[in-house]
Amino acid sequence: MYMLPPAGSLSVHCSSGLQLFPIATDRRPASFPAATSGRARCKRTMGAGFSKGNSVWLQTDKPVYHDGDWVQGLVCLNVVQPVTITTIDCELRGVEHTYWTETHESGTGSNRHSHTEMRGGTVHLLNVTHPLGGAGRELAPGQYQWQVVFGLPVGIPSSFKVGSGTDGAEVTYTVNLTFHTPGFLTRAIRSSQVLTVRQRMKAPAAIVGQSAELPLAACCCFNRGMLSAHVRLDRDRVQPGEEVGVVLEVDNKSKLPVDGIELSLKREVVARERPSGGTSRRFHSEMARTQHPGVQPFTTLQGGLAKRMQMRLPADLPPSMRGAIITCDYSVKVKMKIGSFVKDIKLKVPLVVLAPQPQPTAEAPFYEERPPWWSPSEVQPPVGIQVPSAPALPPELLKPGGCGRASWAGLLLGVLASWF
Repeated sequence: MYMLPPAGSLSVHCSSGLQLFPIATDRRPASFPAATSGRARCKRTMGAGFSKGNSVWLQTDKPVYHDGDWVQGLVCLNVVQPVTITTIDCELRGVEHTYWTETHESGTGSNRHSHTEMRGGTVHLLNVTHPLGGAGRELAPGQYQWQVVFGLPVGIPSSFKVGSGTDGAEVTYTVNLTFHTPGFLTRAIRSSQVLTVRQRMKAPAAIVGQSAELPLAACCCFNRGMLSAHVRLDRDRVQPGEEVGVVLEVDNKSKLPVDGIELSLKREVVARERPSGGTSRRFHSEMARTQHPGVQPFTTLQGGLAKRMQMRLPADLPPSMRGAIITCDYSVKVKMKIGSFVKDIKLKVPLVVLAPQPQPTAEAPFYEERPPWWSPSEVQPPVGIQVPSAPALPPELLKPGGCGRASWAGLLLGVLASWF
């Protein structure tokens, strides 16, 4: 029996030595699922290829998880050629990693030279290995299924990546499956599935604003009057793709106009060597920018007359996150452009970007029942994997037959969509 290659897996090593890779897809990353119906995805899967070797993959019940969630997954093993399995390992890995280069100079004159150092750090967020039953024997051709359930620790940071080359920071979560085989002539059957995790960020206790009152002087000596301003946001947390409202109160008592107002969304990522102490590397980016009309001289815009402006956030904006050695923070910067010979007034207020929430749909899945090509000859009972700092597993998740219609529909759609 031939099986489709694993949905979303990085690679699959078969006992025959063949290594299969999923073909390119037009799907968005798992953190931002495309708004495409399951029925439409199935129509695009006609003509997909098949795997001809022993293979395994993990099908999870959701594309995106939050810290403190429970993860349910089906381990699906397709055996085409008889194989002896000695042990089965399910590894849960979560790593927070930073890396960058620093150049230092020493000596003087002809003895002056420079050298480059690699800096950075690693924190293991998730490091659990749990054995699965059903090993220690030869498996005949057929399909075999295991169900695994585990919880994610509360407070772990979001999946994240910034930088490239020798400077960067990333947070990754994977579930690695290894079906060990005896001897050196046969390769273990492996699969690695990436999990997309989002952190439940806490919003500030109160909306934070910033005020400024500055004299406007031209050419450093001619006082043209005073300008005071106060800026705040209409809300302190927002999701990618939404608009954030900026409220600016201005009392322009000067002879100079504000030629224009620029709003920009700034991102600051701080990568550290260690949770406390050590050196750090900062990554600054401007994620959005909008322009707005200015304010005339001797004009007061306060209270109900305050200037209200809107700025839309990018739809693919990574959410805010706070890890042990990586933090990602956002702020809205307001720049009031006064003129060529007068220093601009700049204000900044923090903003929390929350992970996007999945959109509900009333459409029924394309397949209501178990896919006809998946008929496991052996189904192992559910296995609960205990993870430190994770919530206790509910007993109902460990009952046999916990994978219902919705999970089977997700299995089919996930496998098929990986090929389109």
